[in-house]
Amino acid sequence: MKRSLITAGSSLLLFILLTWAVRTDTSYIVKWDDRAVEWFTTSHEGTVIEEARFFTHFGDYFICFGIGAAILLLLLTLGRFRMVFWIFLGFFGVKEVNHVLKAIIDRDRPAVEALTSSGLQAFPSGHSMYATFTYGMLLLVVFYLSRSLILKTAAAVVTLSIIGMVLWSRVYLGVHYPTDTAAGLLAGLVWLNVIWSLAFFQRKKQKGLGEI
Repeated sequence: MKRSLITAGSSLLLFILLTWAVRTDTSYIVKWDDRAVEWFTTSHEGTVIEEARFFTHFGDYFICFGIGAAILLLLLTLGRFRMVFWIFLGFFGVKEVNHVLKAIIDRDRPAVEALTSSGLQAFPSGHSMYATFTYGMLLLVVFYLSRSLILKTAAAVVTLSIIGMVLWSRVYLGVHYPTDTAAGLLAGLVWLNVIWSLAFFQRKKQKGLGEI
């Protein structure tokens, strides 16, 4: 639990610093964002566009919520009842937290022709945040339940690859700046580790009361 809290705290600090840089239009951040979007939008290719559209769906909220439902069902089947409430809250709340952050920061999307649909404001990226939380939670559950090093390694590689492809696809399709997706990653890490810490705090608390 301490490791999760440290990760949440450090991710939150980086998120705050990145938000400050974006809100104050820090020159090197603005230049980096503009150049990255310009480079991606001038390098579009038919097959790559379709690949980007495919991978971006891994960050769709309803797909992520469906994966979350499968995780909750697995934990219920294994009798991890005390973890289910907080993880359910995490999947239910990640969208609301993202919408609140978007409304507060209120950053416009890139002024380019987008190759996929988008809504609300840009910062932080919702797809990036949902993907980080969802596949990160899946990875933590695998690490929690399995003792197989091979399975853990494979899960880590797949998880990081999916999250990375979602982040890339959002910029490539012209709906986000790189800093939007980076912020989504950081916000997702904060929410993931807070929820995981609460789930284990609840589990340990209940275990302790049961031993009295």
